[in-house]
Amino acid sequence: TRSGSTLAASRSLKVAQATVSRRITALEEALGTALFVRSPSGYTLSVRGQAMLPGAEQVERSIDTLVNSVEAEGRRLSGTVRLTTVESAANVWLMPAIAAFRAQHPAVTAEVIVDDRALDIARGEADIAIRFGNPPQDESLIIRRIVELHESVYVRRDMAEQLGLPNTYEGLTRYPMVSFNGPGVGQIAQWTRNLGPDVNIVHSANTLSAVIAAVRAGMGAAVSIDTRRAAVMEAALAAGAHLVNDVSALRHDPRSTEVVARAGVPVVLMHAPGDGADIHAGGTYAHVVLDVFDALRERRNAALAGGIAAEKILLDPGIGFGKSLAENLALLNALPLFHALGHPLLLGASRKRMIGALSNEAAAHQRLGGSLALSQLGMDAGYGVLRVHDVAETVQARNVWRGLRDAALTDFSGLVG
Repeated sequence: TRSGSTLAASRSLKVAQATVSRRITALEEALGTALFVRSPSGYTLSVRGQAMLPGAEQVERSIDTLVNSVEAEGRRLSGTVRLTTVESAANVWLMPAIAAFRAQHPAVTAEVIVDDRALDIARGEADIAIRFGNPPQDESLIIRRIVELHESVYVRRDMAEQLGLPNTYEGLTRYPMVSFNGPGVGQIAQWTRNLGPDVNIVHSANTLSAVIAAVRAGMGAAVSIDTRRAAVMEAALAAGAHLVNDVSALRHDPRSTEVVARAGVPVVLMHAPGDGADIHAGGTYAHVVLDVFDALRERRNAALAGGIAAEKILLDPGIGFGKSLAENLALLNALPLFHALGHPLLLGASRKRMIGALSNEAAAHQRLGGSLALSQLGMDAGYGVLRVHDVAETVQARNVWRGLRDAALTDFSGLVG
């Protein structure tokens, strides 16, 4: 009677129209009476159906109450859950997540088992396992990817000048390497070993701070992981890092602004629409240039309000992060606009997917030409910092660009016409 037709009722119930018709017919046969009057304009209640309506509505309310009670009970989780992961993940990612979860479900107790060994969930050694690397091929397990990690290379400046800047993993084989060891960092150590049989590991340590200290002492280069987490920022800054580059513009971790302000180091605030595991999510813009400008202004203001000095802030429009090809091109054509925010600007367009899209789907390692073109565009727009993969080639292009700009200042007034 609410819908007026079997078609409307089927849409409301999310079943087939024929299913609604069969259910009405079966109910009428079971009761031995017609509940509806059929007409070309639809269904209306019969006299008998009108008499039964109050009782039917009471049954409906009782069922709704029961369902809501069951769902509420399901939301009131309780008990103990055992989670296992490596030490670095437990300290940096897992503990803040558990704190947020328990704020919603205070009756749940989390038992964290920090172990580099792969505990067996099927045998009850843990309920949930968080690991780096490829997942096990076990159909009895429910497996979800929850985070994507990015690797970076750190080396002291004088060593880079002596041995040359590595542009590929293969280029690292000429470097003495600093590696990780001990519980909780087995996967990172494996990344270092995977550089190849010629890798020369000269020193190892089991904490991030010790590895950074070894690199700063000139003992070698190290492979590490980029992060948006305040705890990792603190460890790196304590070991002597001089700049924080956060692709979430200090949105991801509530403590990040405090950490950067207290350290007094420069910080790069980059635009990316997402704030969870996928920083590319949510890229919907009314006008991409103005929307990104406004978003960077908001994050700049938040950083200032959090105690970060204005002269310590660099801004990055976030080329390739949650933006289409057309939106990236619009931003690149509007690069000078961002000077209006009053801070040094950084451009990171090296080897971006958009270069491949404009170059017959060239692979990442085949995008040098496009990367240099975008670097020159950034320099023409007055961007003081370029984040690149092909450092030597970009430096050479910068030197030629600088020479051309200097030559443009040549005084030709003495030439005879």
